[in-house]
Amino acid sequence: MRLSILEKREDVLEILVKSLNNFWLDQKSKIKANSKPFNRSGITFYGNKYLNFFASKHCDKNNFDVIKKEYANAIVWWRKPLQKFYVWTFTKPIIYRFFHHYEIQLSGNVTNIEKSWLIMGGNTRIRVINSINNETLVILKSNSGTSFIESEIYWKSKIKSSVIPNLIKTSLNFFSEELTPGIPINRYKEEMANKYRLKTYATLYEDVFLIHSFFSTNYAVDLIKSIANKLKRESIFAIDYRAKDLAAFFVGYKVICSVSHGDLQDANIIKTKSQCKVIDWESVKIRSIIYDYVTLFSKTRESLREKKVIINSIKDYLNNFRAQEEEEIQINDYYILFLLEELDYRLDYYSLNIRATNSDMNYLLKLIFLINKEIDR
Repeated sequence: MRLSILEKREDVLEILVKSLNNFWLDQKSKIKANSKPFNRSGITFYGNKYLNFFASKHCDKNNFDVIKKEYANAIVWWRKPLQKFYVWTFTKPIIYRFFHHYEIQLSGNVTNIEKSWLIMGGNTRIRVINSINNETLVILKSNSGTSFIESEIYWKSKIKSSVIPNLIKTSLNFFSEELTPGIPINRYKEEMANKYRLKTYATLYEDVFLIHSFFSTNYAVDLIKSIANKLKRESIFAIDYRAKDLAAFFVGYKVICSVSHGDLQDANIIKTKSQCKVIDWESVKIRSIIYDYVTLFSKTRESLREKKVIINSIKDYLNNFRAQEEEEIQINDYYILFLLEELDYRLDYYSLNIRATNSDMNYLLKLIFLINKEIDR
């Protein structure tokens, strides 16, 4: 998520400084990050909120390949040269040192490697691009729950696929993985994006979802109880009082479950030179086997305006999944399950001090309305 969006939800500089200091504390390093006032001996990192980066004047120029490949590509033909000009101009040290939106400073024993870092914003984690060591460092943000690191480390150590970046090093509040420079497929035209989408999902399904699939008669009831507790905690009672009705319907219901990415969308599928890679497994956990398929192909991570169309067509995608993967699923039942899982996904974020925008809350209420509507049938 870009810094220009994050700044509407949180204090970008305060959280970045705290997150970096937590990382160095874990490393027993004497490096310290701070916002103003600066000292003369520190290393200043300059932030561009539209290109989503912080970099010092010592930043390795190869690090910017990640920025250039993502932001210099546009689907609309007339925007492409404008975006390319902006990206290539504002990734030059002589420019971003004077034209930027934020500043932080690193002081202490800052190595040449750390001076060369490219720091990128994110929803629950910070990504640090390190081309010299050919790795991406993923650091937990100070306002995020540890599950956003722990779950990814746990499952990546168990699942193997050519489309998943390899882990290099792990710790309590960070991990490093192989660098995956490339273009997110949401920067391609739909025909090409869908080609990469289908191929990547097929690989994930064979390597991960199918191998780790199993039947559970407790999953749906446990999910409903978990959602009810989260709604109580957030003081949202619009579905809590119906939980017993839902739970009674799903008692003993056999659900096909598997490992689930949780946020499988075009922005998280990176087309590298040789193949596609799926990044940002922060929301990985056990869900119904249809969740990632519907999330990816129905594009439920798109804007609210498009979500209205998406929600109405979820059953079509469930039918497509049943036909394509030859899985025996009841469309209406799995439709309710998907709505519950989507609600659960949203609540996981909003319960961890991530401020929901008006459009976020509208979508949340839409999900609750649809679930209640299905209960009444």
